Amino acid sequence: MRVLVACEFSGIVRDAFRERGHDAWSCDLLDSEADSRWHLRGDALAFIDTRWDVLIAHPPCTHLTVAGARWFKGREAEQAEAIAFAEALWAAPIERIALENPIGVLSTRSSLGKPTQIIQPWQFGHGETKATCLWLKGLPNWRPRTSWKAARPVCIGSRQGRSGGRTAVGRCQESLRLSQSSGAADPGSREE
Repeated sequence: MRVLVACEFSGIVRDAFRERGHDAWSCDLLDSEADSRWHLRGDALAFIDTRWDVLIAHPPCTHLTVAGARWFKGREAEQAEAIAFAEALWAAPIERIALENPIGVLSTRSSLGKPTQIIQPWQFGHGETKATCLWLKGLPNWRPRTSWKAARPVCIGSRQGRSGGRTAVGRCQESLRLSQSSGAADPGSREE
C-alpha cells in the first residue's frame, strides 16, 4: 500500500508502515530527523494526488488546539489558514484518510465536524492522558490495545484550574480510583 504521512518530520509513523512492508513516505516543510530517503520536503498539499492509498495527516495544532485558546485573539487569520489547511488535507482525492489533532476548533469551526473518534495514549500502551481527535475516512475506528485498569494512566498538568480548586492531577486520580473500585467503564471512552 502507498502511504503518505503528512506533516511528519520525525519519520516514526512512516517507518512503522515501512517495517510492515508498505511503500510509506513522510512529508513536511522541515527535513526529516530520520532516514530522508523516504521523505518529501515541502507543502504536503503539493504531494497529494491519487497515487496514494492512505493519507495520515498531523496538521500543526498551534492555531487549532484549545490549549492555545488564550492566544487566539488577534490571530484569526492564522487560525483560518490552519483550518483551511486541515480541510484541504481532508478533501484530498484519497480513499482512506486519518487526520489527527488535539481537541480544538476543528470540530466547531471547520467543515470536518465532530471527530470520528477520540483516543488517549494510555489506550495504546503509553501512560499519559491527552485526548486526541481522529477524523477517519474509509478506515475503521482504532481499537485500544490496553484496558483502563491495566494502563494506570499518568495525568499531565497540575496547575490549579477553575474547577473548584481541584487540580487536573487530582481529578484524574479520582477518576482512576473510582473506575477501579466500581468497575466503571473507561472515563475516556466515547459512546455514540
